[in-house]
Amino acid sequence: LEAAASPGALAAFGAFGGDGVFIDGDGVFGITPFAIPRGPVSSPIGGPAFELSAPSTRRNAARLLRAMQLPKPILLEGSPGVGKTSLVSALAKAAGHRLVRINLSEQTGPP
Repeated sequence: LEAAASPGALAAFGAFGGDGVFIDGDGVFGITPFAIPRGPVSSPIGGPAFELSAPSTRRNAARLLRAMQLPKPILLEGSPGVGKTSLVSALAKAAGHRLVRINLSEQTGPP
């Protein structure tokens, strides 16, 4: 995402319970207790639709939002097809950020 929350920029949004509650307003988007600043991109009509409300997806989104509280890069690893790119795409779209995807699969492999 183009912008991640600065450390300490998160206001108190209530206790974190279970899978968390969506936060969507006042210039922020997130899942309690983690939020990021809302970006300037409005959701386009059409394009792929994403769903963040499934329990495992919501937990993974909350983990990613938690990692975004630090001003450091995030590396997602896992087998092909498990949803890493889809999760980041869904969060970017929901939070109003432009996503730039760089595929390095042609650049990696056995030495």
